[in-house]
Amino acid sequence: MKLLKSKYCTSFSKLSSKRKIKSSPTLVILLGLLVLTSCENDDSDDASANNGEEAEQAWMLSFSENTPQGNVYYMGVYDEIPDSPDKNTAIELGFNATSVTFGDNVYTWNSNAMTMTKWSVDKVTLSLTPQDILSFASVGVNDISPTASIISNIKAYMSNLAEGILVEFNPEKMEIVEVHQVEPYDFPGLYLPFLEWRKYISGNKIIIPLGYYNPDECCNWPNPGGAAIAVIDTDLNTVTYKKDNRLMAQLEEFGVDDEGDFYTIPATANPFFNEFSTAISDPLPQHTILKVNSDGEFVDDFTFDLDNVLLASVIKSVIFISGNEAIVQYADTSYSIEQPYDWAYWGEEYDNLKVVNFETGAVRDWNALPNYAFVGYNANINGEFYFRANRSDGGDLVRLNSLDDFTIVSRLDNGLIWGIGKLW
Repeated sequence: MKLLKSKYCTSFSKLSSKRKIKSSPTLVILLGLLVLTSCENDDSDDASANNGEEAEQAWMLSFSENTPQGNVYYMGVYDEIPDSPDKNTAIELGFNATSVTFGDNVYTWNSNAMTMTKWSVDKVTLSLTPQDILSFASVGVNDISPTASIISNIKAYMSNLAEGILVEFNPEKMEIVEVHQVEPYDFPGLYLPFLEWRKYISGNKIIIPLGYYNPDECCNWPNPGGAAIAVIDTDLNTVTYKKDNRLMAQLEEFGVDDEGDFYTIPATANPFFNEFSTAISDPLPQHTILKVNSDGEFVDDFTFDLDNVLLASVIKSVIFISGNEAIVQYADTSYSIEQPYDWAYWGEEYDNLKVVNFETGAVRDWNALPNYAFVGYNANINGEFYFRANRSDGGDLVRLNSLDDFTIVSRLDNGLIWGIGKLW
């Protein structure tokens, strides 16, 4: 398997001292990236190893390494998914960075610098070269925006919906097209700010489950958060907000099915809530699953209360839905949390993985995967579903073969695998 080679041979400070560059900060960053990825980079070994022929396929993997200073993020391109990604053969992106693919390019977002970098990939060697950098620092996008939603080669979006900002840009030319002023979200009984963490592209819509970001202001019973979503119409450049109070609250990501619909993950016991295992004496169920169709509408005639079939104090994830069956990850009622805002429980591994039948209410054991701290949907690539699976000591990338058959395709210790994309 051929890996991306990154050769660090000349420091950018040495180059700039020789040439006294006068330029914009964006150009300086771009030149620095070029030095780091291209200086004295002789791809002849890669080309000869591949007989000078184009790689049949190219996969992008984004991952992070745990360090005392925080998570350091990396991105690499490979001719097949690596058994374990190696930071020494990938591009180091620094802190707070994410990566996505579109067409034959990789796009990386640096939330500290507020910049998007477009990378070109050599068809033979799979080496990466920074092609352009676009700054979002002056258009109102905040530093928690995770990455771009790319609709086509000429249309993509970044957003800061708490302030009513929707930025349309051209990913081919790397130019901002327009900053659209849209309605900020403001639901009665809910508190700001929200976190736009996961964004799901569905046709001409971008559907965002809105997550709670401030634990001190959110969701003290009896004021349920409910499920809240934002729906961006990329044809009209508008945003509409939907809210459904048939559950206590949702996690800021969806479970998915094989038909293109989405399902709320009932997160009444996540770290942003004051009550965890205490039963709520109210008709409103804690652990309700709602359905959101591919148009971004809550489905009125679908609701399933997990409390009717599971003794759960924490619902960790609704991993995947096929037909009437859903894979649910949870902790039973013997589990409790001493500190309500303690994130540590996300790192614990639980034995409770069940398949629940929405139609009959039947529950069966499920052991297609080992125990994980959290399993969540990542990508659908040519009909194959990929999931990130976090362990207490690392993270895996797993692929769905069928509801009862998963394959661990990549494994990382002392870090997490965040995303996968296929360029060709």
